[in-house]
Amino acid sequence: MTQQSRLLAACELAALRLGQPALGPMISRGQFDRIAEHVAEVSAACALLSTEEDRALAAALHNEESGKEFAIALNALLHGKRSLEERFVHWIGMLSRHGLATWPVATMWPFLLYPDRYFPVFPDWFSKIAVDGAVDLARPPDWAGYVASQRLAHAARKNRGLDSLLDLWRSAP
Repeated sequence: MTQQSRLLAACELAALRLGQPALGPMISRGQFDRIAEHVAEVSAACALLSTEEDRALAAALHNEESGKEFAIALNALLHGKRSLEERFVHWIGMLSRHGLATWPVATMWPFLLYPDRYFPVFPDWFSKIAVDGAVDLARPPDWAGYVASQRLAHAARKNRGLDSLLDLWRSAP
């Protein structure tokens, strides 16, 4: 399986496992162990995280309390009614408490579920397309950096004449 087909399959799996019709009812029923399994399955399918990030995510999901907090915050991020800024700031707070606050962990979930709207933030990738420090991703994830990275990704997609952010990811420099 190519990286492109793996990523497309991971996006489809994310929609199935983490979409509102699946995630919301599991939260309501308190099925946090099942959500943890789905998150791990989607993460493995996309293979976007480093080994260290994968281990930290697995440890957080394995712990009952942090797994529950992760599931609730992920649901809020992906499907919540508050502003995206409020949801993202809450998400980063939860990730920070559990040692998961890296750009890839913070941003891959919206990308996997909504690949035409959001772009995952990988500092090395962005350093290849950013000009004059347009995006400072050396610091931990925050709202300002996320907004700047999304604007840069959308501009790069448009400048390259690509149809979607998924196409931009496939054409990574």
